[in-house]
Amino acid sequence: MMQIIHAACAHDQHTFDGWVIGKAFYGRYDDPEPVSFETRTQRMRQGYARLSSKGYDKERNLVQDLVLVLVDPSCVNGVTRRDTYTDVFPGRPMHGLTFPSEGLKRFLRDSGDTNPIHHGKQAVVPGLWILERLQGIWQCEAAQAADTDPDDHGLPLGFHIRFFHPVRTGQTVQLVCTENAITGVCGGLIYFHLQVNKL
Repeated sequence: MMQIIHAACAHDQHTFDGWVIGKAFYGRYDDPEPVSFETRTQRMRQGYARLSSKGYDKERNLVQDLVLVLVDPSCVNGVTRRDTYTDVFPGRPMHGLTFPSEGLKRFLRDSGDTNPIHHGKQAVVPGLWILERLQGIWQCEAAQAADTDPDDHGLPLGFHIRFFHPVRTGQTVQLVCTENAITGVCGGLIYFHLQVNKL
């Protein structure tokens, strides 16, 4: 997954400095790692843009797909998200997920992400790092539940994630897991929600 993340981050570098990911989609269609990429951006209404990166194998078959909806916070500051967590939230018992500064530095180096919001003591955790970690967690959980080989991903799969609040470096987010979803909550608020489905 890191290869297609790197391709997306390398496209139009600095054009979207200060912007955040509102939602994203990662599709994995086949096992081979991509060897070539095509990335495009499209401006939407003011303060929004769509970035699409496609990864192909040697035969030019689509094997991975990453679509990001980018948001300029300065254009939506008047919008307040009030998604809250309640004690009756469905799912298995929660466990915590933390994003330490050392891991952030490693992700920024590997991905090529240069957005300045990911630096400093109160750095915003990259949405793509959250997506990458959740995708790994979900695949491990799915493999254990099915008692199958972890390499058997049941492809093709689609991972849809929405972000409601920025996660900060060092912050611990509690995960609520259901069969096809992972929700991140902290302090009574929903920070992100990942939905997984067969394509």
